[in-house]
Amino acid sequence: MERVYTILPPFRPDEIFDIPGVPKEEPSNLEPPPSEPETFQPENADITITYDEQQAVEQQKAVGEPQPNIPPSTSGEVYHTVTVSVNPAGAGTTYPPVGVHRVKEGSLTIQVMSVKSGYVFKRWKIICDNMIIDGGSAKFKTVRVVRDMVIEALFEAVKTSDEPVFTPPVEIPSGSVVVDFAFYDKIIIAPTGTVTCVETGQSKSLTPVEVAPNEWHGQCEFTGLEAGKTYTFKYQLTNGLRLSDTFSITVKRSVEYYHRGFPYGSSASIALMSVLHLEPRQVKELGGVIALVAAPVVVVSALAYAKKR
Repeated sequence: MERVYTILPPFRPDEIFDIPGVPKEEPSNLEPPPSEPETFQPENADITITYDEQQAVEQQKAVGEPQPNIPPSTSGEVYHTVTVSVNPAGAGTTYPPVGVHRVKEGSLTIQVMSVKSGYVFKRWKIICDNMIIDGGSAKFKTVRVVRDMVIEALFEAVKTSDEPVFTPPVEIPSGSVVVDFAFYDKIIIAPTGTVTCVETGQSKSLTPVEVAPNEWHGQCEFTGLEAGKTYTFKYQLTNGLRLSDTFSITVKRSVEYYHRGFPYGSSASIALMSVLHLEPRQVKELGGVIALVAAPVVVVSALAYAKKR
């Protein structure tokens, strides 16, 4: 009997928001990975995926043409073969992991789960219908699966100096945090602004990234953060309602993701902020005052109209 595992995409811009105008698609179905020596759990996924570096190297060498003997689905759903590889083999881990997967037609979330010491992630290379597509350098991305394809995560060895480098006796594990913002009511516009790490003083600008066709996010990455430590970040958006706030995240693995969706805001609200130089909170308060003043006028007008009739 064929076993099919359901994997929910690990990213939602904000679980309390639904993005208008974007059709909801069924999650991708993937075959389970071939080995289980070491286990990790992708965020928001409903299965456990396994990864072993030696096995990844062996799988990488064995990856060839997509398996032609995968039986067709009897439910009418369309499935395609997606081959995931890492170059150089063992330089990092991905989601979905290295191997050949049977994936239901639709959207598939791919992301870099970890990077081996001495390497950096460069970009994605996607091969479909004998065409090579540049998948960009964002560690988190959504691809559209409409036919068989090969997805390759490209890593690069870090260049080291020939001069002797002092190695501390105790190595402190480090990681990074990728901040990913989106406007859930206007996905064609990427949030712009800055994000600052309070503990390190690093400040980064949000870079527009097209994570899916006509869907733009603002992303930035903070590197060199100590594993196991909690960091606080302040952000200030410079478009939409120009919202600002803080959030905290603990670095538990080599790459952590923080996703959040915001309202872009109505044209009237943005105009009030621009003309009167108001903050988003003041716009909300002003709207409440207008409502309180206008309510009695509406009631009196309605009573007068009723008397005339």
